Amino acid sequence: MTIQQNKRLFLLTMFSVIYLVLHYIWLFLFRNDTFMQNISANISCLIGDAIAVYFLFYVFRKQPKESRSFWFLLLLGCVGFSLGDILWFFEDTFGYSLFTNVQASNILFLLLPAYYLIAFSYKITYTYSLLQKLFIFCDISTTFIAAVTLEYYFVIQHIWDNSSFSSLTKLVELFYPFTNTLLLLICISLYFQPLAFSSKRVLYLLLSSIFLYVAVDSTYSILYFTHAKFSIDLVNPLYQISMIITAAAGILDTGEAGYLGEKAGEVQSWLSYLALVFLGGFVILTQTHSYPVMVAVCVTFCLVLFRQNLVRMQNKRLLTQLQQMNGELGTRIEEHTQDLLLQQAALLQSEQKFKSLFEFHPDPIFTINLQGRFQQVNRAGTVLLGYKVSEILGHSYKEFIYQKDVRRLLVSYRYVLQGQATSFEVRGLHKNGKVYDLALTAVPIVDDKKVLGIYVMVKDITESKQQQQQIQFLAFHDTLTGLSNRSTFHKDLQAMIHEAKESQTTFSVLFIDLDGFKVINDTLGHSIGDLVLVETAKRLKRCLPPCAKLARLGGDEFTILMRNADESISGILKELQEPFLIEGHTLYVTPSIGIAVYPYAGEDAESLLKHADLAMYHSKNNGKNNYSVYNDEMSSKMRRRLRLEKDLYQALQHNELFLVYQPQMDTNRHTVIGMEALVRWRHPVLGLIPPDEFIPIAEDTNLIVTIGEWILQEACSQMTRWSEMGYVLKVGVNLSTKQFNHDNFLEMVTSVLSKTGLRPDLLDLELTERIAMANEEETLNKLKNLKELGIHISIDDFGTGYSSLAYLPLYPLDRLKIAKEFIHMADHSEEGKAIITAILSLASTLGICVIAEGVETYEQIVFLQEHNCYQVQGYYFSRPLSAQDATAFLGTV
Repeated sequence: MTIQQNKRLFLLTMFSVIYLVLHYIWLFLFRNDTFMQNISANISCLIGDAIAVYFLFYVFRKQPKESRSFWFLLLLGCVGFSLGDILWFFEDTFGYSLFTNVQASNILFLLLPAYYLIAFSYKITYTYSLLQKLFIFCDISTTFIAAVTLEYYFVIQHIWDNSSFSSLTKLVELFYPFTNTLLLLICISLYFQPLAFSSKRVLYLLLSSIFLYVAVDSTYSILYFTHAKFSIDLVNPLYQISMIITAAAGILDTGEAGYLGEKAGEVQSWLSYLALVFLGGFVILTQTHSYPVMVAVCVTFCLVLFRQNLVRMQNKRLLTQLQQMNGELGTRIEEHTQDLLLQQAALLQSEQKFKSLFEFHPDPIFTINLQGRFQQVNRAGTVLLGYKVSEILGHSYKEFIYQKDVRRLLVSYRYVLQGQATSFEVRGLHKNGKVYDLALTAVPIVDDKKVLGIYVMVKDITESKQQQQQIQFLAFHDTLTGLSNRSTFHKDLQAMIHEAKESQTTFSVLFIDLDGFKVINDTLGHSIGDLVLVETAKRLKRCLPPCAKLARLGGDEFTILMRNADESISGILKELQEPFLIEGHTLYVTPSIGIAVYPYAGEDAESLLKHADLAMYHSKNNGKNNYSVYNDEMSSKMRRRLRLEKDLYQALQHNELFLVYQPQMDTNRHTVIGMEALVRWRHPVLGLIPPDEFIPIAEDTNLIVTIGEWILQEACSQMTRWSEMGYVLKVGVNLSTKQFNHDNFLEMVTSVLSKTGLRPDLLDLELTERIAMANEEETLNKLKNLKELGIHISIDDFGTGYSSLAYLPLYPLDRLKIAKEFIHMADHSEEGKAIITAILSLASTLGICVIAEGVETYEQIVFLQEHNCYQVQGYYFSRPLSAQDATAFLGTV
């Protein structure tokens, strides 16, 4: 039973017990007060009716569609009986009756047996054919007539002859024994007919309900006629209990045909003959010649004759079916014989085909006897093992299996000997000693339910196994370096966190990013970049202890998990500072390392990796080629960066960006020859943001393209205004790599010149060496297009990037800008002076003009003039000025 069924049965039982207890307590309490006793007895009966009707209505609702009709009829019977009790309450209490000759409640009480008869008759016959229904009708009718005849002789005729009863009363009172007799016969049919109920308990509860109702009704009739009113009140609750038992059966019935009753149809068929014999014997013994009795005997005899005729019809039909089946059986036997002959011929042909298939099958096939020795082997099998047929047959299979796998094979061998096919993998041995992987399918050879041997089909899966191992390796390792990949790193990190929690220890997460790697990729190509990554992985392995876990997350990002980072960090920096010799190129790559220590930098994988990444960016911002250990201050810097990144999107719209201009001077003629436009950002809350802080953010977010176009527009517009004022000089505008490489860069420059009306020869576009080195052919084409427009082109911060002097004579350059680092170096270093001298000499040879940046002292000007460098720019003459101050400066020179 389900939990829901148990709950409903418990509630039904509880209500029934309360109902019975209340009924008998009231009878006891009001035993001396007839009026109150009647009222309490009637009220308790109504309570019992309500319980039965409520639960039967629930049963009707929850039944499936096909069994709902049966329970609906039972519900109608109980509702009719309940209405009878209600009417009886008014009749008994107030002495009121609808009819003068009979109590109306008695007519409603008859609805219960009537609907029960209809419900069970429907249940018994709805699955049967017409002939089966006629048999049931004859059996029940003969038994019923015999029983009613006896009731007539002993009971009915006395009631009918009683002149104190009206005709309607007599009919009502006689209907009770009739229906009780039919209900008893229904009980017999319920037991002996194959009815569909969900369980035997449902059937037995229904039988108990009917038997209880018939017993109570018969007892009631006896007590009623003897005028034992108090005894009637004792019996009355049992009517409701019979209906409650019906509801209990409904609760247990799931509507599924799980139990089909006791199939004892022969017992029921004897009832017809026994009823006739019993009725005839009764007439002979009593010597009665009562007209109703004689009519009953005749009707019973006719029904038995009719049933016998039905039996004859059934036998005739069965005989015809048997003859037809015999004919069909003979035909089938003949056809089967022909089939056997054809199968025999096909079997012979099949044996030949099987031998051919066995011998020439591309996969190795073996036959092994019960002792584990080879009996047959095909050609593919000899090729697989490398032995001749004579060297295989008669030998044990164990001789050809890798020793460590023999035990596994024995287990599978015993399983197949029990009659079960199985598949498994083992390693085999070739004659030359080679070990290879095999997939075996073993099938028992069965004859007459006995295992006679084993068929073994083999596939060489060595190559497939190796591929699987390779795939498994690639799933957890980086394909380029062979290091652990991101997935494996996260698993190792989680395991290390768990271990550290258990042991209350610390460990470090190192996040390494290679400085300058992107330049190598952009200038020399990804193949060179890949070789640099492979070499980096080798160097990191060399300087790490065996317990450290090294992984490549992607690109030029590496991670390390280790207990004590202090012991290895200097070795990592030293290893990666050494030059990389890759295919004739001497390359320099330095690491920026961020370190997050568990549990101080976080207690989960996400926090540790994020904080190690933060610390790495801190190393980059502090000059690179270094390491930083995460602390809370870095987190605040990152929050500032995120805010700047968010606010930078709106800076242009809110006019927060503005340009300043630094004069470029000719020290020989003491004149201004140009202005370099420099962008600044005045944040409404944070104030003036340094360009070296927000320009990298603009680069990372691709806003640099939009900002660069705005800078060019503003600078050209200002230069146009100065030209109109009579100041003919060049305006220098710095270009970013992303801006220069943008698809519509040339169209954008042309459009700005057109809109502002600036002469192209007054625009000086400053490129970095990184732009010049990347994609030389495309760069050259763009520079030629710019020169055709008349635009001036300069190389900014010359000598500080990945320089290759080969591009200088190829590109149409107008000017080189010596980086301020070299100018400052010249103050205290002979090497600095030598570098400047070399740049000036190279530019002179190529016919390219040179301007020195970052000039701050008179001594620097003297040094540059001594080496014929007269164009300078720096704080010695002026800091960057607003457009208004720059205009004033032009007026003073």
